Amino acid sequence: MWTVSEAKAINRCQRQWFYQYRFRSALATKVPARREAYVLSTFQTVDQWRGSVVDMAIKEIVVPALNNRQELWPKDLLRQADRLFDSQLAYARANRARDAGMAKSHSPTEFAALLVVEENGDISDEDVQRARTDVHAALLNLAKIPGLRDTLRSARRVVAQNTYHFKYREQSMKVVPDLVVFYHDRPPLIIDWKVHFFGLRDARTQLLIYAMGLARSGKAGGTMTRSWLETEIATMEVQLLTGVTRTFTLDDAAVVEMEEFIGSSMRTIARVGEGKEWDQIDVTDLSGPFADDGCANCGFKPLCWK
Repeated sequence: MWTVSEAKAINRCQRQWFYQYRFRSALATKVPARREAYVLSTFQTVDQWRGSVVDMAIKEIVVPALNNRQELWPKDLLRQADRLFDSQLAYARANRARDAGMAKSHSPTEFAALLVVEENGDISDEDVQRARTDVHAALLNLAKIPGLRDTLRSARRVVAQNTYHFKYREQSMKVVPDLVVFYHDRPPLIIDWKVHFFGLRDARTQLLIYAMGLARSGKAGGTMTRSWLETEIATMEVQLLTGVTRTFTLDDAAVVEMEEFIGSSMRTIARVGEGKEWDQIDVTDLSGPFADDGCANCGFKPLCWK
């Protein structure tokens, strides 16, 4: 099933794509390397984990408060976020991703796996404090970014990290937006959170495909007489550490552009995979990372470098 993440992965490194989307299996027993690939796929850099904590805090703490029309004071938000942060830190420091039979679904809010723990044995206290400080700053900025708080509070309902299925050229697709804000009398808004200081590449393609996916899934809502069109759905990239926001909307030309992106990505995946099953693909025939530092933050090195 095609996703924006898979499209990014195959353009970043064909070998990483293979291990992530064709080879790994949480339930594999006959081929231990497939189970190992699943474990390796869970490891994150500290910065990636920091972003995941923010995403989880918004989903588990902020979204319920918004939907229940409850006031969420900053000290309460940070207290609950710290509880989440500390439980994940303990899980990661114990490297419980290596526990027999582990699966992320068993402890979805507690699970965390850090590449630095796997490779070096622990995470430094300095990196922990930096990550915690950034998580606090990102969450507090939810109320400080101009207009964002009112945008969220005016919603009829907000939905975090829900999966929307649709088809393109008879192929199954799915999108998983960080947040969809539904209103009573206007089209929904899709938000993508970013938690880094150097937002050099915007999320335009990702967000516009999310808008297409939401509309084509049939779950965008609408008026009494019609559903909202994909060109009416608004999207927003929110840089939670810097306070920068960017908005994008589809027009007819952008729809064509996004469909061409999807089609091109599907052709690339088909060409690389050649319609083969995982055990028919020789990973040594695949290209490595297309960036000089592509291997540094990849968890699959123990398999790829054998």
